Amino acid sequence: MHYQFPPQLDYKQVTMQLKTVVTLLKQNRGLDIDLANICRLDSAGIALLIDLRNLANRHNWQLNYLSPTTEVLKLCSLYGVSIL
Repeated sequence: MHYQFPPQLDYKQVTMQLKTVVTLLKQNRGLDIDLANICRLDSAGIALLIDLRNLANRHNWQLNYLSPTTEVLKLCSLYGVSIL
């Protein structure tokens, strides 16, 4: 299953995206999430990516983050996070 995050993955979007992605993960036992459209990301968005990775790992579900933008890579590096 393939899912694409919206261009803004910030505190305004996190709750809705979390519900959507968790539902898809449960239904499919795995998910490819395309990060190519993300142009605005904040710490809440990074936390979402980490939480989703941790959830998938706990349940042995396959979760792949695809095509991270420069913005995503820059913030992950700034926070010292390696989720990709």
